[in-house]
Amino acid sequence: AYWFGDYRRASIFLRKLSDFQIAIGQSLQFSYRRELFFGGLTCVALVSSRESLNSSSSTTGIASNSHYLWKASQCLSQLKSFANRGSVDCKDMVAILQAEYNSVSMSVFFSNKKKVAKDYQSAIAEAKSVGSLQNIALAQELAGSFYLRVMEDSSRGARYIRLAHEAYMDWTAVGKAEQMEVLYPHYI
Repeated sequence: AYWFGDYRRASIFLRKLSDFQIAIGQSLQFSYRRELFFGGLTCVALVSSRESLNSSSSTTGIASNSHYLWKASQCLSQLKSFANRGSVDCKDMVAILQAEYNSVSMSVFFSNKKKVAKDYQSAIAEAKSVGSLQNIALAQELAGSFYLRVMEDSSRGARYIRLAHEAYMDWTAVGKAEQMEVLYPHYI
């Protein structure tokens, strides 16, 4: 659900997965790292989508956004803990989630925008070093969206969107690639 922008459904799915792991009395380590990753990304996306709808101006929106940011920071912290203990397979997830978290938690001053842009570049490099095609594609898509939406840099944004589209096709995620063609018709 996260991959296709259905963040509410992703949130429900992640809650059900967590309930399932509690019911069986264990968490599957690889599954748990992915759960943390997508849980954090989903929380950040919910904050970002709420801000774009200007719902953060209400008291309820602010409380919900701070709750989602707190949840995202908890996911990020736990992922970092796995990475610090030698879980190489989640270092790219840490870098991607860190960039996304910073993109909504930092103020919009230009110096912070530049730092977040570097975070996305680091996330892409980390995903490439791990060799995770789906995370390479995701990092490039998120970077492209950031450059288009926040940096207002259509040249870099379009480049990352095209690279993400190619990576999704290489991963054979045809549905995701087709969704990108609909969302970014002028850039692909």
